[in-house]
Amino acid sequence: MKPLTKYLTLSGTFLSSTYYYSEVNNSLYEQHNEYYKKIDNEIKYLKLKNNLSTDFKSPKYPIILCHGLSGFSTVQILPSLSQIKGLFGSDSLEEAKGILCIDYWHGIKEKLEENGCKVFIAKVSPYGSIKSRAQTLHHYITEICEKENIQNVNLIAHSMGGLDCRYLISGIKDKPYKVLSVTTISTPHKGSEVADAFTKLDAFLPEAFAQLTTTYVDKFNKEFPKDKDVKYFSYGAYCWPKWYNFFYITWKYLFFLNEDRPLEKRINDGLVTLDSAKYGEYLGTLRHVDHLTLINWMDLSKKLSTFKLLNSKKNVQQVDKTNDQDITNDIDILQFYVEICDNLGRLGF
Repeated sequence: MKPLTKYLTLSGTFLSSTYYYSEVNNSLYEQHNEYYKKIDNEIKYLKLKNNLSTDFKSPKYPIILCHGLSGFSTVQILPSLSQIKGLFGSDSLEEAKGILCIDYWHGIKEKLEENGCKVFIAKVSPYGSIKSRAQTLHHYITEICEKENIQNVNLIAHSMGGLDCRYLISGIKDKPYKVLSVTTISTPHKGSEVADAFTKLDAFLPEAFAQLTTTYVDKFNKEFPKDKDVKYFSYGAYCWPKWYNFFYITWKYLFFLNEDRPLEKRINDGLVTLDSAKYGEYLGTLRHVDHLTLINWMDLSKKLSTFKLLNSKKNVQQVDKTNDQDITNDIDILQFYVEICDNLGRLGF
């Protein structure tokens, strides 16, 4: 069996079993309230401040936004086989023409700038190794600091971007700038079992996926410990998706992989568990938020629901919303980033 055929066959099996599960066996949702009660009792939720519009403290030093896997300044949704091959080692979007792309940090830079923050968006290889991405990030920050006469920076990273930042801080010496803080948002600091599963599917996947596995990140953590001169903050998120949600398959896999594990090792945002997201000072959990909602794509999983994705040729931004209530907008994501920066400002960063 050819690798790609094997992958598609497995994917089809997952989709079929998901459909059957949702139609025939609703026991998962019968447990819904029970699990929520446990989660509510055990999880430290993030509660946004109500007075930041009048009491916001802007950071003293610039913010660098560091993207995760499959991103430049945009995020690529489901590239074709030929396109993804060309992107693995690329540092530009020239090869990405025709790929469904949307702004990675959707409205976040603009919102922060409205509040007086100086913000830059880093661009690194979407599928490169942690080392190569960190080196590109280092060159980008060096260039920005020289151009803008900057000596200190704060890093805010989503997903894999947090591992890039940690490599940059601990693995690259003699930097002409100082990283004061790094705030990671749903970064797999202990790896992701989703990456474990995908790397077993086929050797076709690039190095980036292998470096998000639990085994690799365990070694990474030993090699790249915290820097005592840098402040580390982290946030996690969880959702409870319905069967047609874009992240349902991966969410379900993580949640039921081992039911004997503590809840924080099971509840997740579709890719990263709460336990894996914690690093340094943990500032809270975003409730009813999936992995892409964290970068302000509130309805992306609804728009990319399984059957719409397979049957519609519309651009993702034109697909009608569903009646899906599984992702509740409890958190204003733009305001969440404002609060991150307010926290940095009050700490003198």
